[in-house]
This record gives sequence, C-alpha cells and structure tokens, in this order.
Amino acid sequence: MTIGYYWTEHLKTEIDGGMTSEAELWGERPSPRNGVYLPVIHQFSTRAVRVGQQYQFGHNAWFHPYLGGGIALQWVRHTEEREPTYQYGRSGSPPLLVESARTIGPETDVRARPFVNGGFKAYMTERSFFRSDLRVAFNHQVKDLGLRVGFGFDF
Repeated sequence: MTIGYYWTEHLKTEIDGGMTSEAELWGERPSPRNGVYLPVIHQFSTRAVRVGQQYQFGHNAWFHPYLGGGIALQWVRHTEEREPTYQYGRSGSPPLLVESARTIGPETDVRARPFVNGGFKAYMTERSFFRSDLRVAFNHQVKDLGLRVGFGFDF
C-alpha cells in the first residue's frame, strides 16, 4: 500500500509498506563431528516501510515520468529448524544420535538502506491512473530490486 502527498505540482513525499508470507529454504550444514552434513530448514518473512521523495516531470499531461529516492526500513525474521540426526553403524548396532532436534530463533534483523526509483504514471481519467516503477535499494552493492505495477487514484 502506498500513500503520498504532493507539496507542489512536481514534488511528492511517499510512504509505502509491504510484507511477505513465510518462505522455507531447505538445506544442509556441516556437523561439528565427522564432517557429515546435517539437514536444516530456514524460515524467512519480511516487513518493510519505505519513505521517499519524488520529482514528477511534466505539466498537466496524461503521462508523467518521475525519479525519486529515500530510505527503506526492512525487518527480516529468520528461524532455523534442525532435525534430529543419527549416524548408522554396522547392521545390528543401534543408531547413534549425533544431534538432537532444536529450533534457533526466531531472530529479527532490522536493516536500513537507501533506495532510488524511477517510473511513470499514466492517467486513464482525471483522477485514476496506471503506475509502474523500478526500485533499487543498495548498501555498497544492490541488495533489493523491486518492480511495481498497479492502479491508483488521486484525491
């Protein structure tokens, strides 16, 4: 969801936010014993708030390109689930428990990154528009890339 306020015909402050559902990533990690790889499940979810300033080009046109920038705050929640792991020996011997099941987390990491964006608004009626833009957040390198497409209206 995005809300914005035009200070002038061309200068706009915008606040936008979003969240993801929880995603799982299955993998493995080396065991502290024997060099055996152990299964692990990572669960991630994110929430974000972005505050930015935009400059909209054009005057009373149906098509308005714009450029902007701002700061993005992102909360990344991570949980790691480790399954119990057994080592099997010769037939007839009982399995050896290498590591018990455990859950690490959830841990939340808060990140703040600058971003730049550029796109356009194309008006379909006097107050309703189609909008698309590309946003790049960075911190020494590109960390987040977002493409937004949607419809909106001006009050």
